[in-house]
Amino acid sequence: MLEVFPLPVLLQERAAEQVGCKAQPDSPSAPQPAVSLEQDMFPKHFMTAARISRRASLQCCRPRFVVQTASKCQKAIQTAKGYAELPSAAERGRWVAEKEQLTEERLDIEGHPVMQRWETPYMGKLAEVATRNGGRVVEVGFGMAISAKAVQSYPIEEHIILEANRDVFKRLEDFAKGATSKVTPMGPELWQTSIKRIPDNSVDGILYDTYPLNKEEQHTHQFDFLREARRILKPGGIMTYCNLTSLGVLRHEYASWDELFEATQKPHLLAAGYHADELLVEAFPVEPPKDCEYYSHDTAMVPIIRKRGNASRHSSHSLGGRRSFSSWHQQQSPWRGQRSFGTEVNHAAAQHKMRPKADGRKLNAWTQWGELKECVVGVADNACFPPVQPAMIPEINDPVLRKVLGEWPRGRKSQRCVDAANEELDNLVNVLEGEGVKTLRPEVMDWSQPLKTPFFSVENQYVACCVRDTIITVGKTAIEATMSRRDRYFEILAVRQILRDLWREDPEMLWKAAPKPSMADDMYNLSWWDWTEKDRYEHMHKYQYCITNEEPLFDAADITRCGKDIFVQPSMTCNYAGIEWLRRELAPQGIRVHSAHFPYDLAPSHIDCTFVVLGPRLVLTNPERPIAARDAAFWKENGWDFVDCGQPDNPERPAFSQSSKWLSMNIFVIGPSKVIVEEQEKGLQELLKHRCGFETVIPVPFRNVFEYGGSLHCSTWDTCREDDMVDLFPKQRDDDPALFEQHLS
Repeated sequence: MLEVFPLPVLLQERAAEQVGCKAQPDSPSAPQPAVSLEQDMFPKHFMTAARISRRASLQCCRPRFVVQTASKCQKAIQTAKGYAELPSAAERGRWVAEKEQLTEERLDIEGHPVMQRWETPYMGKLAEVATRNGGRVVEVGFGMAISAKAVQSYPIEEHIILEANRDVFKRLEDFAKGATSKVTPMGPELWQTSIKRIPDNSVDGILYDTYPLNKEEQHTHQFDFLREARRILKPGGIMTYCNLTSLGVLRHEYASWDELFEATQKPHLLAAGYHADELLVEAFPVEPPKDCEYYSHDTAMVPIIRKRGNASRHSSHSLGGRRSFSSWHQQQSPWRGQRSFGTEVNHAAAQHKMRPKADGRKLNAWTQWGELKECVVGVADNACFPPVQPAMIPEINDPVLRKVLGEWPRGRKSQRCVDAANEELDNLVNVLEGEGVKTLRPEVMDWSQPLKTPFFSVENQYVACCVRDTIITVGKTAIEATMSRRDRYFEILAVRQILRDLWREDPEMLWKAAPKPSMADDMYNLSWWDWTEKDRYEHMHKYQYCITNEEPLFDAADITRCGKDIFVQPSMTCNYAGIEWLRRELAPQGIRVHSAHFPYDLAPSHIDCTFVVLGPRLVLTNPERPIAARDAAFWKENGWDFVDCGQPDNPERPAFSQSSKWLSMNIFVIGPSKVIVEEQEKGLQELLKHRCGFETVIPVPFRNVFEYGGSLHCSTWDTCREDDMVDLFPKQRDDDPALFEQHLS
């Protein structure tokens, strides 16, 4: 006789959609159809170890039925069913009033084995995971207080414990009175009620361990909670869970915990809103007694879930492409400014905790070439097509596709495209960490949300892939850009937690946000897109683009750093008012701000595909966009050399890319003799080695990221380099914009 535990039909459909195949349940006689991710999802040239790992992970994630034989079930559950018999919501409420039977060795409720003393080391491990961030920790299920005591052994600010059973809750109240750290009991009531009173993004760690209340939820009740828990967990927060009565049964069916996790846990977690790279599973040794009713294995599973946000991603382990979080807790700032439930804030304590740590991280980047120590790498999650707007009239590059679609697409980009870009972004993270660079990732946000202000509205936002556009490090100052496109108005929020943590840890860091523009219609030349090519040339020779000078505007990628001097390109994304704002803000720090002009660029946007500073007194230049003669003279007077970049080896652009073929130049210098280049640009790689003096040129696949507005340099924000405020322009000049208005006449 077989017992079958099917996954939900909706989950099957979602999992199948991720790999582009029709959902079909497994059965012994009907093998699953093979899925060619290499053909359908990724370009043929991208075949790295990280990709193979992720591919295996996706294939394991296909929906399946978990099939149990009665004999194997009997081995795991000898005398108990492993769940209470309270099928309806009303009946679940009875659990609150059921009587406990507590001894030194075990806790039973109405005859059900809820917890036993042998679990102590295992509960200690779960507690260690949940407290890695310190701060406020939520524990669901007090039981015998085993895990609660373990949580209290770590330095935390508040311990919030949810308990349903009335008898157990009474012991919880007594426990709270003598606890080392503050305990906030919530109950006696089911967690479904208590969790509603916990604010969004207010918790640093979570440990979930409750008893299943009916057969239907024996294997899945933890996922109902985890779906709700994502709301209350802070970005970078960590959680773990336990369901031994389920795992005791399921473990017999799989060769390893990794295989079990992929087949029976991960699909539910993905359906609950989690991401594959947020998940990790470990095995922990346990010694259940031979007469244990619900568990008979010598190891137990420790799930580790890290919500994306301010924490960094680390290199892939061998667990189906999931990432290791074992050292993340060492990188978290313990201070959080959330208010405790029903209590007054201790302002003196909060102020003390806000003081920077003497040995904390540092914000520092004066040049484009200093040894890179830390950077942020973007993510493509939840990417949307940029809407038509005054700063951008997007076009489909592929004429056949343009004819088929008829107009520019709207809403979310396909998951297949997002996954392909994320694969290459994750690979870049692995490469950087292999070179000793610490990496951080933006918080994942829902960019499909519409945006409306008193002056404009857009139907959706964009993506947090090109972090270089939104923020720049200039010396010891982080500067948030104004941005120039309406759909990118709030894009900076994806890295705000990283900024907050840096600011708390580095006492020398300055944090400036440029004035937020209105982006009203008078900020744009609304007729610019209707001009003929001749008209555009005439206007652009006066550096007049689709934006006006009504308000300061700049994208951070319009800036390049050379120590004491920075250079800013007036363009379709940066105006002279923006350059003047930067000049006034940075002058007190001794930083000189200059404009840089490229008169032959018909649609200039960002300097890092036109004029790429490689090192002291060396620049890679775009042969089709030479710098203005007066600018060139200034650089050469100060001893700088220009090297023209060759034509791209692969000039083709993705159908929805709004960038030019010169993304080939969008390289990422990570040290005085080390640079990362898109793998297909063989000619550029040779140029950098033999003419520019780079000892190490690292090729990486990155063409799937092009659709999101940039390449390697665009997708990164360097937060820390080993460099100083060098003066490489001792001969200065007047930077009056009026001198450039008729420079071609």
